[in-house]
Amino acid sequence: MRTTTVTDWSLFKKTELREPQCLACMRKSQGPFCGLEAGIVSRLGRTKTVSLVGKGQILFQAGSPVSSVYCLHSGSAKIYRVAFNGKEQILRIAEPGSLLGFRALLMETPHESYAEIVETARVCSIPAQAFGPLIDGAPPLFKRMLLLLKHRVLVERESLER
Repeated sequence: MRTTTVTDWSLFKKTELREPQCLACMRKSQGPFCGLEAGIVSRLGRTKTVSLVGKGQILFQAGSPVSSVYCLHSGSAKIYRVAFNGKEQILRIAEPGSLLGFRALLMETPHESYAEIVETARVCSIPAQAFGPLIDGAPPLFKRMLLLLKHRVLVERESLER
């Protein structure tokens, strides 16, 4: 098992993190990778890096190119847009097990929203150049991403209509 040393400056201590293993991850049973073949999940696990991300940190912002797809192992993040009047429009709160940033990757466009950590989070980052070929080579993963995208669009549309 790989471990990562993280310095959490807000707490002034070094923390030894056990890197979550994708095949054994409890979040896998409820997230977008639920039911995928072990080989696909294992390939995802080999490409990821794990970070401890503090409250207020931005994972991605509107207009930026896709560099990674993020899976929240713990903590939470708010996904929001900034309206013309400068106010935030919260689209949703992402909880552990959520996959972030994949919409822009699938659509091959820059991000349309912001993802900001609201509770210190352990985040697994999968580089876009590794995630794309996995989707292309795994029809069940591609289908799951499309279904998740459909669900997110409906949730965000409802959120904006309030």
